[in-house]
Amino acid sequence: MKIVDSKQEFIDSTTSFYNHIIKNSMVAFSKHPDKNILLSKLYDNISWNTYQPSLPREYIVYNKGRCVARIVPTFELNDYCVYFYCLNKLQDFVCDANDRVENTFGGWRIDNPIKKVEDLEQEVLLDFSTYSPYATLKIQGWLNEWKQFSQVSLGISEDYKEKYGDCFYVATFDVANFYDGIRIDILEKLLRSKVSNLFSGEIDLLLYFLKYWNKPFDGYFPRTSGIPQDEVGDCSRQLANFYLRDYDKKMYLLTQKMDATYLRYADDMMIFGKSKNDIEKIVFEASKLLHKIGLNINVGKVCIMSAAEYHIYEGFDILTKINSDDRTLFNDGVRLYFEYKKQERNCRYDRQLKRIMTLLAKNTLKYLDDDLHNKIIGEILSETMLSDYPVYQFNNLHKLIQEKGQEKQFFAVLDKMIISVNHNSFHYSLLRFYKSIKRKDFDYENLQNEIDKRKLRLGFL
Repeated sequence: MKIVDSKQEFIDSTTSFYNHIIKNSMVAFSKHPDKNILLSKLYDNISWNTYQPSLPREYIVYNKGRCVARIVPTFELNDYCVYFYCLNKLQDFVCDANDRVENTFGGWRIDNPIKKVEDLEQEVLLDFSTYSPYATLKIQGWLNEWKQFSQVSLGISEDYKEKYGDCFYVATFDVANFYDGIRIDILEKLLRSKVSNLFSGEIDLLLYFLKYWNKPFDGYFPRTSGIPQDEVGDCSRQLANFYLRDYDKKMYLLTQKMDATYLRYADDMMIFGKSKNDIEKIVFEASKLLHKIGLNINVGKVCIMSAAEYHIYEGFDILTKINSDDRTLFNDGVRLYFEYKKQERNCRYDRQLKRIMTLLAKNTLKYLDDDLHNKIIGEILSETMLSDYPVYQFNNLHKLIQEKGQEKQFFAVLDKMIISVNHNSFHYSLLRFYKSIKRKDFDYENLQNEIDKRKLRLGFL
């Protein structure tokens, strides 16, 4: 197979990603082979047409919500590097800014790691219930895209409020099993129509990987739909965003025709319109357009709201207060959070709480009024929240718990959850967290045994 890079260029372009994988994969590698030797041999295997995707090392099982599993493979170093190399070479076409539709986000370019997520998360609200960008290659890219999306959605809402008062509607919805529904044949057609023939070898290699990465469950049959969820890096995210580009153009024209506004981040979509009837028509048309490319709207996630309901749903009043630099306003925002919960308002509480926790980790618990300490700690220590935390959020929470002098109680809650939580992403994150703080009074072997019990078994049965 002919690829455009020489061996040295191939090694140079994948070295930083190799290092990123070693550092950030949730499943530790048993061996760290010499990267120059590994990458040199990988280049030869690609050139001689002898490269084959290995079996995934493990499958990380996340909680998608409502007891549904999201399966994320962890690959061998060879396969991670192949996937990254292909997307790195194709990204001028896959991430072509000139082909982007206004108000669509999620297609930033791959780059080298810049800063730790822990630092950047302090600048912006991260919604980890939907995305897990803490292993992304370009943290700054993720940050910029999410900030733009958040600012644009708020800006559009304010524009509509100025024009129509509270007489407008907003629809929010997403794609059901987005990555799993992407059809490989349609993806290939899009790639070959938009990428220069100079990179035909890279497209061939990419498609070969996408068709055969999941042999433990697909057997020797080529996969016809579905791309792997990203554990580290941004490869699938780029392909998924690219896959929706033509759909974006049709949605843009449709909403413009109906004097409405279309907004998308990854597979989360929003429609702003003057009437509920208009919104319903657009969502209906969107479902037909997505069906043509093998995708379907997640029926359970469709939400059509009035302007006032949308304002509450996004928690704009809470966020405005807690994001201010004024301690009094911050505490007012925390109180408003609890008031919303008491009134059982339809609000994205997990996002508000994670933002509160982040700011407290930055400013210490002294920033919070005394009468709110136990209420916030109680919210943060709920098993529902704890079971989905990535490592860095465990670290943020640990700082707060140490301030309260409740470290033993904190560990007791986590240790109890080792048995009760079903998804192994919690166990992998907990293992990394305990090792990062060098916890000594703990049975690591027992935790590893619980991880082993939750492994996805290979084969068809």
